[in-house]
Amino acid sequence: MSSHEAALASESWAPRFRTFSEDDGSAKLGQHNADDSTSTRTKITHLEFAGFGLVGSVSSVAYGSWMESKAMLLVMQFDFRAKQGALRFKRAEICVSFEAQTSSSQASNHRQQPVVCRIIPADNRSRSPPASSSSSKALTDSDVGNFTWPSGEYSVSARKWTGRDSEVENEIIWKLQETKGSKFGICDSIRLAAVVAWSGPFKATVDVSATTALGVQLRNLPWSKDDPLLFDGVTCKGIPLPDSDFSTLDPRVLAQYVCEAKSMSLPAAVAGLVAPEENVVPISQKQRASSTVYRVRGIPRSYNRAELIRVLSTTLKVDEHSIHICSFAPNPYRPEKMAVVSFDSELHELQRTPTKYEWTVCAKQEEKPLLFDTNFLGFTSLGREIVESSESHVDIIGIHGLGGHAYGSFKERGGTYMWLEDSLPTDLFAHGSSAGTIARVILYGYDSHIEKSDSLQGIRDLASKLRVSLRAIRKGIAKHRPIIFIGHSLGGLLLKELLILLCDADADQDDRANLDATLGALFFGVPNRGMDNTALLSIIETQPNSALVNELSIGSAFLQNQAEVFPMAFGRRDSIIFSFHETRLSGTAMMVNGQLTMKGPPVVLVNKESATHGRPWERSPRFVIPIDRSHSDIVKFERFSNDYEAVLTYIRELLQLRFLRQPQTV
Repeated sequence: MSSHEAALASESWAPRFRTFSEDDGSAKLGQHNADDSTSTRTKITHLEFAGFGLVGSVSSVAYGSWMESKAMLLVMQFDFRAKQGALRFKRAEICVSFEAQTSSSQASNHRQQPVVCRIIPADNRSRSPPASSSSSKALTDSDVGNFTWPSGEYSVSARKWTGRDSEVENEIIWKLQETKGSKFGICDSIRLAAVVAWSGPFKATVDVSATTALGVQLRNLPWSKDDPLLFDGVTCKGIPLPDSDFSTLDPRVLAQYVCEAKSMSLPAAVAGLVAPEENVVPISQKQRASSTVYRVRGIPRSYNRAELIRVLSTTLKVDEHSIHICSFAPNPYRPEKMAVVSFDSELHELQRTPTKYEWTVCAKQEEKPLLFDTNFLGFTSLGREIVESSESHVDIIGIHGLGGHAYGSFKERGGTYMWLEDSLPTDLFAHGSSAGTIARVILYGYDSHIEKSDSLQGIRDLASKLRVSLRAIRKGIAKHRPIIFIGHSLGGLLLKELLILLCDADADQDDRANLDATLGALFFGVPNRGMDNTALLSIIETQPNSALVNELSIGSAFLQNQAEVFPMAFGRRDSIIFSFHETRLSGTAMMVNGQLTMKGPPVVLVNKESATHGRPWERSPRFVIPIDRSHSDIVKFERFSNDYEAVLTYIRELLQLRFLRQPQTV
């Protein structure tokens, strides 16, 4: 190991202290730890000794059913911290015993005792399927486990058994063992979960032990004053599961839920890791997370989420718990990974380049530098990889509008929720008519900024570039994977022009494959017959990009020609285009203190006739949907909003088309 690596490792493994504060999910329970004011639904155990740390916490509690019985899904997180990488934890055991909160006479009746139905993970060591297995086989827990609990770092094996004074399997033991040759071993955050059937209020006692390379053992015995955990069968914590019947959930859905439980459900439960000499700042006083979202490319394929966080922490000199991995998925262009990340505060180490908004960061001496950017040009993969991307059933591609941003255009206004990233992949896979669908959700970004632009590109130029990029990410068998496009404003016009290009006389086999693979699209405020851009044109009339803005004008020759050609170029009746139109006014372009803003007199930027003037056979109410939002907000959904739920239904309808289509001759 080089001196540089040793320094990074030393920083990464420096001991820290966990601090807790009561969050909304815990405050309602009325059950608190013995030594402070936090709920036991947050803290399980907290041990510190000689620079080693072991912290256990409850991330999520969800109630539902298992077969015909009432059931609970409990997600726990255990943090293993060591002073130095060489002294890290080598093995650990977590034992959980569930018991009914009843009198001794009732407890002797096995029907009253909780029963362990499922353990997650039961085994993270992948097993190769039999040679006769179909490529469409359902994944097992072990298949899924290797993505969420990397077997290259540590092995996880678990079993359940019948406890003392019980006639049913009401206890679990997880055994973790460092894998030979592992660079990191048992470290940082490891999430474990269990489904437990119950018939009345019950409790859980947790026994945790971990052994370091020096033989030092940390264990919460004698029983911690914080035990047991109490469950009333009513009060939940964290986000709900997509299906209340836990017995029918696919292993990948459960794995993704367990993986995301902390970040999605504990925004205020854990104050973070701080050095002992630092002051602990209450959550209410902490700085809001930075609004800047970064794309990180050049991440080696071997990296998992935990390793990426460690590298970013040591390289950028920020606390690991101030790093938020929004997406972590394969790079669609090359055999590496990419991520979308944000931080709790702006990073002084990253200096924004005025022209490109991108910069390189050297993470390790022997590896290529990581490339950070905020422009998100080209394709960006969203989501969190649970299975290999080659197993995806459909590509869903989002394209932003004029002056928009590939990521920001689809993000909740004033919040961090991004529906294409945070909800859509899981919702399509989890339930409904799309159950089992693995979607590769990707964004396409292009330079459409308006103010002080020196670009001469028109709509056809932008579409030609999109055509090349699409070919680059859909090679081999991927070019036959179904596509659903989501276009906002100008993004919809780019898509229409793209489909026209794909059937040009010079289109080759790859272009035809992408055209045939297109199931349809969702158009949001697309100005098929132009938009009210009078105010904008008066501001930028002398700029090179005024030609592009002129193409968007009401009655422009370009749009008239496109409207005539498009139904013939993409005339498949086994495809659908849904058109969404705004029903609220939007601000117009206006200069304020030398800056271009949209604070001018409000108008309808894209009226209903323009937004719904698509293919002639798709102008009935079945294909035309109003959304009570402004032009910009028409794709900025909040979590669980009615508009998102409606859009999800239309996407599922498009997915059903892949089963109705006749195979295309290639």
